[in-house]
Amino acid sequence: MEEKVVVGLDIGSTKVCMVAGRKTEHGKTEVLGVGEVPLEEGVVRSGVVTKIDRTTEAIRQAIVMMQADILSGSGGELEVGLVNVNVDSTLVRGASHHLSLTRRNTREEISVQDVARLNEDMQLVNPPLGSQNLHVLPQKYRVDNESGVMDPVGMLGVRLEADFYVISVQSPVLQYLDLCMKRAMLEVNRRFFSPLASGLAVLSEDEKEQGVALVDIGGGTTDVVIYYEGIVRHVAVLPFGGDAITRDIAYGCGVTRHYAEAIKVQYGAALPERIDAKSRIEVPGLRDRQPSLVSAKNVARIIEARVTEIIEMVYAEIERSSYLSRIRNVGIVLAGGTALLQDIARLFEELTDMPTRVGNAGENLGISRSGHVSNPQYATAIGLVLAGFHSLDARENRYQQIKPVAQTPPPVQTKTNGNLFDKMRNWLKEDLEDKNDY
Repeated sequence: MEEKVVVGLDIGSTKVCMVAGRKTEHGKTEVLGVGEVPLEEGVVRSGVVTKIDRTTEAIRQAIVMMQADILSGSGGELEVGLVNVNVDSTLVRGASHHLSLTRRNTREEISVQDVARLNEDMQLVNPPLGSQNLHVLPQKYRVDNESGVMDPVGMLGVRLEADFYVISVQSPVLQYLDLCMKRAMLEVNRRFFSPLASGLAVLSEDEKEQGVALVDIGGGTTDVVIYYEGIVRHVAVLPFGGDAITRDIAYGCGVTRHYAEAIKVQYGAALPERIDAKSRIEVPGLRDRQPSLVSAKNVARIIEARVTEIIEMVYAEIERSSYLSRIRNVGIVLAGGTALLQDIARLFEELTDMPTRVGNAGENLGISRSGHVSNPQYATAIGLVLAGFHSLDARENRYQQIKPVAQTPPPVQTKTNGNLFDKMRNWLKEDLEDKNDY
């Protein structure tokens, strides 16, 4: 394959999913192939790899399946080496920071390089003890006395400041993940917090601008990301997901976890009042026992109770973020496999009083050979592919289109009675020549 191909690897609590995609001549992203392998319970817990060998083997199988999918579509052969991989754990944290710099080339407009320098300085700020930074996300800038600046490039000023939202994760999460990558003979290109990747797949730029909450309900966790004015404002990871619903069904209906998962996927609904009271679901009996029938309405009651608990935690997190009023009009977008539950969006609307829709993972794709990728359970994997062609921040996408302009030092001032800026240039001239800060 001659075109640039990006491979996304989503390691979840219930499955490993690998997707390959490329950019089409029309600027859309085309999915070339998908490989998906289920994971046994406990292999990955709350986003933390606990069984490295099992996870590694699942990754290898996903590679083979994806390659076979590509070949079946006459997409040619693809050697997988470099991948974008997700990070999703209850050990992820978000925190706000502030940083500033004093510009020396004050006669020139603020450049992309100035902004990049400030962002790079933020990367050097130490994360919490035992953690590593995943994302350093600029919020708003301040240029001298002008605050609330979304994009400072092109402005004039001496002092450039910025608020940042930094997402970090405890180091062992990445260490176990890197070990799996190494054993699978893969190299990590970039790591992405799962719901940020999902956001690239299921959210529109208008939604991010107006204010929206992405709720990604995975197997072991539920992730919440709040966008406003096109920027990530708040993230949280809740320790419950679709696995909790499966366990409740297994206990409430007296079936194995395997059959409980099948019941949830095939018959799961979040509003029991919309289920016929006479409807029954047949489940196989254990060993030589006869199959039994369970009430579909009772299954829905079990699901409703757990989903209600998740919704209440999500709503509390949105309130805690202080962005509830800003996102109320656009509301909530759901992603993850649990978003496929019948009527789950309606239950979200009833309990939060906010419009809710189920995200389509194929919304930002072109025509793809693997049509089933529109399912919301593929949102993270698709987003990891899209991240190879789009930045998380729209400003960064614009900056990449701006060609760096070689900047020259301002003329040396020989007067001793010049203004303060001229004196500063004299004092810092030698330092500028040594450090090449332009």
